[in-house]
Amino acid sequence: MITDFWIIWQRSQNNFDSLSEWWELGKSKIKEFSIDFCSKLAKKRQAERALLSRLAVHLKVQVDLGPLSCLGPYQSTLAELSKFDLEAARGMQVRSRIRWVKEGERSSAYFFRLEKKGAADHRISALRESEGTIVSDIAGLRDFISSFYSGLFASEPIDVTARESMLSNICSTLTSEQSSFCDRLLSISDCRAALLGMAKLKAPGSDGLPTEFYVKFWNVIGADLVCVLNS
Repeated sequence: MITDFWIIWQRSQNNFDSLSEWWELGKSKIKEFSIDFCSKLAKKRQAERALLSRLAVHLKVQVDLGPLSCLGPYQSTLAELSKFDLEAARGMQVRSRIRWVKEGERSSAYFFRLEKKGAADHRISALRESEGTIVSDIAGLRDFISSFYSGLFASEPIDVTARESMLSNICSTLTSEQSSFCDRLLSISDCRAALLGMAKLKAPGSDGLPTEFYVKFWNVIGADLVCVLNS
């Protein structure tokens, strides 16, 4: 689905004022697809696990009654349930952003508490404006944060004297060859090498897409990403 969407999305580049605007909206749509897919997959797995749980209870009753023929299926069912629980624990480990996890560790309740605590710690419930007014509604928080960072990163006139004083103390410089290399456009191989060097199994960033997503769909979106970065 992602591949088909991106092929169609590529045709809409000319409808946007900039590549970055086109790219960000495309990522947003992909994030929506991913969340919808994961939601449906989670419901499917929950249903499968519930079915296995009921089967395990039934087989346990049969085993307790004595028929050894049910022992093999019962153990297989428990093994399948264990796989579901292990996958759920790994997801919680990633989302809880814990750094060190022992092999086979599956304390789901522990990681779930860390996950909830991390979400609570990063949630901004209220902010105080410069005149003392408290902002707590979502729209107000969004506008306040947007305004703050727009001002923080806005360009301002510089102190030329201070600049020249700082630069005069630099004792080493790049050669013309090194300078040209740094100033050149990024290549697809440069970006792919950087991507492959990133840590895996990490919680996604603000765009909701982890490293593994870019690795998986590099042949589809890689060239477009490099164009956006170079622009």
